[in-house]
Amino acid sequence: MFVLASPLVDWSAIWKICLMALAAGAGTVVIFGFMLLGLKFAGTSEAHGTQGGSRVGGLAVAVLCGGICIGIIVLGIYAMTQK
Repeated sequence: MFVLASPLVDWSAIWKICLMALAAGAGTVVIFGFMLLGLKFAGTSEAHGTQGGSRVGGLAVAVLCGGICIGIIVLGIYAMTQK
């Protein structure tokens, strides 16, 4: 039987918080990685065989993922200041 501070701690809430923190942390890193990948495709020149559409697509992915990362950071700071 696991009775460690059970009247004081809501273990189901802590489990949910840890799971969401893991998902948000890993999700932010993955989105940032896609932003870097988009920047890689946006920065390649046409001399390397890429077409203009891949540059525009890469830039669009980079801008979208960068905006999402900034939004996550702003939301995290807002959540910390409201507690």
